[in-house]
Amino acid sequence: MSKSEIKSEADSIAQNIRSIISPLVVRRSRLDLEEIPEYKEDLKRQHINPVIPEPPVQLGYYLGDIRELYLRTLNLISPTDEEKRNNPEFHYYEGARYKPTTYIVDDEKSKKRTG
Repeated sequence: MSKSEIKSEADSIAQNIRSIISPLVVRRSRLDLEEIPEYKEDLKRQHINPVIPEPPVQLGYYLGDIRELYLRTLNLISPTDEEKRNNPEFHYYEGARYKPTTYIVDDEKSKKRTG
């Protein structure tokens, strides 16, 4: 099979799987769990308290004599979108990245903690 045929087959399988599980899966945000009474009561019955994080706090640091060096360095490693388009092979620094898998809780450990 060619790469395009494999991709097409994989896409077809993925679509079939999604059509089977989508009626069973309901995704809710933390806010939904707090705002919708049915979900809130269900969590209360199960003794589950969703963690609602505090909003981020911006911190500033006095850099003194190295401020200009720091800003020049950031400009070098964090180019504009246009600079990235003109040099797509170059790998630039990315300071923050959302990694949802780091928040997955082991079901067995969670059961032991919540009793």
